[in-house]
Amino acid sequence: MTKIFNDWFANKIIHKDKILNFDFLNRKGFIKSIQDTEYYFLTESIDTVEYELYKYFNEKISNEMNIEDCNIEIKKFIKNLHVYNELKDIGQALVNKIAERKNTTSKEILKEMDYDFEN
Repeated sequence: MTKIFNDWFANKIIHKDKILNFDFLNRKGFIKSIQDTEYYFLTESIDTVEYELYKYFNEKISNEMNIEDCNIEIKKFIKNLHVYNELKDIGQALVNKIAERKNTTSKEILKEMDYDFEN
């Protein structure tokens, strides 16, 4: 995962070139320069700045993916995940039944079916 926020707890003052998402932080007034230098400090609490930054990125990603409501998308994903898991369980049960009837293991049945164990 790409880091999007500096560790402002460890470094209270950071050079402009090392500030992640500098333009966003500067535009929102979350950072201020030390007079006549290229070093900056936060003007808001770290929690506030992190919240606004994550909110900005969520909106940006939602727009790029044409997602109108993240909650609806999450519910759809969870529903699809449940369906996938149910189908996977049914498939595994069938493989187990076949293995039982052939008096072998599920792994052997899956090998016969050229099942890709890596994916």
